[in-house]
Amino acid sequence: MNEWFYDDVENIARVGLSCLMFYIVVVVGSKLAGLRSFSDFSSFDFLITLAMGALLATTITSAEVSIVEGTVALAALYLFQILVAKARQKWNFVKRWVDNPPVLIMFNGKIISDNINKVRITEDELKAKLRQEGIRSYAQVKSAVLESSGDISVIQDLEATASFDLGMLDGVVKKVEQ
Repeated sequence: MNEWFYDDVENIARVGLSCLMFYIVVVVGSKLAGLRSFSDFSSFDFLITLAMGALLATTITSAEVSIVEGTVALAALYLFQILVAKARQKWNFVKRWVDNPPVLIMFNGKIISDNINKVRITEDELKAKLRQEGIRSYAQVKSAVLESSGDISVIQDLEATASFDLGMLDGVVKKVEQ
């Protein structure tokens, strides 16, 4: 039980030194790779960021993975991300293969049910995003798009004047019980 709270000083020093080393590696790698290295423009970028985090966690906390091995693996992920980003710019087939295209999920106040079903977004999730954007009624929505990053962009119809639609609160808990 004692090892759960405290390990030997050598192991603690190794973890601390690994953190310092990888902090430097990540800062340098991010400068070389550019801001894209931590963006979530696409699902590919998100997955690379997750992979980097898992790699860092494993390398920092595991005595079985050396700093050199972790650094090489991290550098390879940065390089892979750079190469794929450049290939996406150069060749459309790579862009189509790596990126999810944006999908129109709402237009002129109407939900496009086929599209939200295909991208597996529920109407409640869409309503939550609309509420975050200050939408009071579907009539205020010119369009809503599920972007490649997974975010939902909402373009409001600034001409629309609509009273609050209570349907926007469907599925919302109205009173929290103790």
